[in-house]
Amino acid sequence: MSLTNNQKFWLIQLAIWGGFSLFNIITRSALLGFQPFELVNALALLLALLVASVWMRSFYQSKNDTKIRSSFLYALSGSVVASILANIVIAVILYPAQILLFEQILPQSHLQILAVWPTLFLFTFCWSITYLLIKRHRTLKQIQLEKAELNTQLHHAQMELMLNQLNPHFVFNAINNIRALILENPNKARDSLTSLSEVLRSLLAVEADSEWTLDEELSLCHGFINLCKLQYEQRLQVEENIRGDTQSWIVPRMLLQLIIENAIKHGIAQHPSGGNIQIDISAQTDSLLIEVTNPGVLHNLRGGVGLRNIRTRLTLLYPSRHVIQLKQVDSMVVATIRITNKE
Repeated sequence: MSLTNNQKFWLIQLAIWGGFSLFNIITRSALLGFQPFELVNALALLLALLVASVWMRSFYQSKNDTKIRSSFLYALSGSVVASILANIVIAVILYPAQILLFEQILPQSHLQILAVWPTLFLFTFCWSITYLLIKRHRTLKQIQLEKAELNTQLHHAQMELMLNQLNPHFVFNAINNIRALILENPNKARDSLTSLSEVLRSLLAVEADSEWTLDEELSLCHGFINLCKLQYEQRLQVEENIRGDTQSWIVPRMLLQLIIENAIKHGIAQHPSGGNIQIDISAQTDSLLIEVTNPGVLHNLRGGVGLRNIRTRLTLLYPSRHVIQLKQVDSMVVATIRITNKE
């Protein structure tokens, strides 16, 4: 059974101040000889320090400033008040006890209570510094956790936004093209409908922040290309050169699909006669190289929305293990992605 924070607090305070009070009795008894009234002194000191601790805890819990200077000022002011409060508690206990036991307040009691204040201030100040340092550490840790949670939520939101950017216009066109094919070529329409179903099922079956194998990504891309061919027909030709073990490589979902979509949108669609898209993949043990080549002219080295999405996703998933590059090679645009193995 785990203890609550409040239970832990009381156990620690009782252990610290109880141990100190016991040490105080032993020390005074060794130096001055044991007197029964020393038990009252020890009890008064214990209760005074416990009351001071409870007050300081309540006072500091309302202070959320984590700056060192502010924490020092809080500790200083809190310790002054707490030590005065502890002095009052000691007086409230000792004076009635002396009247009860000695039928008078001992003459030296006033000076003794005043003389103990610097010691009480020192103890409460050390307690305050320790408490505020622990509180500051926990607060900063909580802030880091909250930032991490916010970054995770942002990551999810960005991923969902990017994944939802599978062009609705593209889906609408695919459905219209399939509908037109139903009378002209039922078999092709059925195959195209299967491709559309597989593409949409793949996108909906996996969580937005997931990764999958390169084989699964290629399967998605094949379905996507088949649907694009409904619109571009013979204008769109695709060649693949795939080497290595694609099954063992894990990639961000829709990574290659976004590159191909970008190549079709900014390459094939801009040429009345269409063109050829070349997909080269080299899946080595320690790295993955993807190159997609399409006809066109590179106007922006950073690319459009599709490439920005890819760059953002790679930054989120592989912050220091990827390179993405666009370059013009003669009349072709080459998109290159290199990813280093995570392990």
